[in-house]
Amino acid sequence: MTQSDISRRNILFGAAAVAAAGGQALARPQKRKVATPRKLAGIDRSEERLLVGADGQRFLIQIAYPHAVEPDLPLMIRGRKPVPIYVLDGWDNFATVVGLVRMMQWGGSVPPCLVVGIGYADPVAAEKGSRRRYDLTPTPNGPDTKIRYGGSAPFRSFLRQQVKPLIEREFTVDVARSTLVGHSLGGLFALETALCEPSLFPNVLALSPSLWFDNHLVLGQLNAALKAGAPFPRIVALAGDREQQITRGDYNMTRNVEIFGEHVAAAGRAADIFAGVLEDTTHHTIQGQGTTFGLRKLLDPTPPSLRSGCVKAA
Repeated sequence: MTQSDISRRNILFGAAAVAAAGGQALARPQKRKVATPRKLAGIDRSEERLLVGADGQRFLIQIAYPHAVEPDLPLMIRGRKPVPIYVLDGWDNFATVVGLVRMMQWGGSVPPCLVVGIGYADPVAAEKGSRRRYDLTPTPNGPDTKIRYGGSAPFRSFLRQQVKPLIEREFTVDVARSTLVGHSLGGLFALETALCEPSLFPNVLALSPSLWFDNHLVLGQLNAALKAGAPFPRIVALAGDREQQITRGDYNMTRNVEIFGEHVAAAGRAADIFAGVLEDTTHHTIQGQGTTFGLRKLLDPTPPSLRSGCVKAA
């Protein structure tokens, strides 16, 4: 991995090098001739919208509806508006969150949820243009001078001015429990949003947040805001305990979340901010367990215990 490459797909050291030519051939699905035209697989009870940002960037907004309340499932939470869950990096994370919250809704662990995935209309072009690294980072001070960073403020304005109004205008949702979910750089953006606009999303879930960015800038800002008694939304920040074993040492992925937890404890804010570490978990295996635990912490009428799912306080 080069120093400039901070995408989630390439955060492993030399991950691409382990796949020899033969292994790549085995991993690649073999195409077969079929008599009928192929149809893309989709998620049931969902729809898509196209929105254009202020600078012309085209975003794909995916929206998945919750289950209808079923009379023979007594644990399902009744009489509640759906909670809108806004998921960053929608092309990767939307389907994961949809499947998890729908399953949890059946068992009453979360109320009905309207999942909103926020991604790019052309994810391949966006990846080539490093658009994600621009939209999700707070300053231009990234590790690669050839890449543009520092677009989190206009991206946050896009969420505030276009995405949230669309959802709140066209769907009946519980605005007071709106939840933002982000992973890696998305986790960094989620925490920066909690810091800069605490009322924008009353709930924030940050998985494996890239708090190392720009010499731990956001981590320091969070600490200063905690000491000053600044307002925050409800926050859950989680990292895997194995993240530092497979990423660059100076990223300090696990330790940064632990430090955030220490700042929270010192400020006496543990009632509304939780920072924890998931055992035997890496940057790339945190999604299922982290999303489940985090959303239960934020939305479950009976939140999980500290050790639920091998989670320990940071």
